Amino acid sequence: MHPIERLRYVARAGEADDVLLAKEAAAALAGLASDPRALVISARRLLEAHPGCGPLWWVAARLLASLDVEAAAADAIDALDADPTGEELAAALPAGATVVCTASQRVLDALATRPDVTVRCVVGDGDPRVRFPAAADVTGWRVSEVDAALRGAGIALLDVRVGGPLRSVVGGTGVLLADRARLAVVEIWAAAGTGTLLPALLAEAACARAGASSVVSAAVLSTVVGPGGAEAAASALIRDDCPALAELAG
Repeated sequence: MHPIERLRYVARAGEADDVLLAKEAAAALAGLASDPRALVISARRLLEAHPGCGPLWWVAARLLASLDVEAAAADAIDALDADPTGEELAAALPAGATVVCTASQRVLDALATRPDVTVRCVVGDGDPRVRFPAAADVTGWRVSEVDAALRGAGIALLDVRVGGPLRSVVGGTGVLLADRARLAVVEIWAAAGTGTLLPALLAEAACARAGASSVVSAAVLSTVVGPGGAEAAASALIRDDCPALAELAG
């Protein structure tokens, strides 16, 4: 498939998994390595189509800043494939915890490895369909039941799509869960996989495009679990591993 056709496919992918989207984008953008102008234009168009996909911003920034675009794309795909955030999340949760989370298959699969943990998954109308792991204590709750789901819970867990020092994209159900958890005085954690933590310039651009209804303040988060494990949110959210390219944020 021609790189441009592949890029059109990625742009039209709809509500695809963020990691899969970023990997497909990396492979497609690598095909434009010999045409820097087309590479920049194509990256910007992909971000316009998927503004709330942190790994896509991460891939685009790393490729545009690299002297070897094809190698950078291969490295990015390998890093996304090897992301240990799920294992780190499972290891970080306190024994016997009750966790209220949003509808994220990656998070549910990670929590399924902790049979001692009770998981209450809040699912909104616009959320992706998820499989509830059969071997885990997982129940589904409607958004109208979020307050009930939080009763007796120790942790409200958000799946971060874009993370930054000031704000993060967590989706509409994540915003609701964060708001209600704060009022219920339940600690708010965030899972932030490879490629989701961005420099402030890019994170703010992504948050602005995603819209206020999908964004939470970094101040509401107490703990962030990423590829390096669990860390206080204040220090975790200032970490990033891609350049802050103004040509992507503008």
